[in-house]
Amino acid sequence: MEHSQPTPTRSESERPALRPVQVGWYGFICFLGQLIALSVLVLLTMLGGVKPHTGINVIGLFISIHFANWRFIRTYRREFLSTELNWFAFSCFVAFWVCDEPLGLVATVRSNEWGYLRKAVEIVAASTVDFAVVAAIVYLTVPWASKRLLRPAAA
Repeated sequence: MEHSQPTPTRSESERPALRPVQVGWYGFICFLGQLIALSVLVLLTMLGGVKPHTGINVIGLFISIHFANWRFIRTYRREFLSTELNWFAFSCFVAFWVCDEPLGLVATVRSNEWGYLRKAVEIVAASTVDFAVVAAIVYLTVPWASKRLLRPAAA
């Protein structure tokens, strides 16, 4: 007596797997994308004879987040699940922090103007602002962009 497993129906086999996947790789893509975007944007502003503005890193962040999101969509053919989106936001924050804060961190720590408490508050405040910028971009634009990128594939 042989037990065979039932054959899945067509709708079951066509459904994408909704298990969370590791998104750390997409955070690394965000980091690499940010380095490339910043390099290109700085080069373009310098070729144009304009001094690079401090906000140029946010433009690079926006580009790199959406490039990593596009790669995720191309790989999995779906949007981030909520837990994946949270981890993606965190990994993009780390990538942005590494690109944005080290020089400011060293300058703050080496400064003789402020006491230790003021330095600690300054570092925490800068990191909080970085996280808020990343969170705003990820949570407000990535789901919207994902729906737009997936729409042609569904049609």
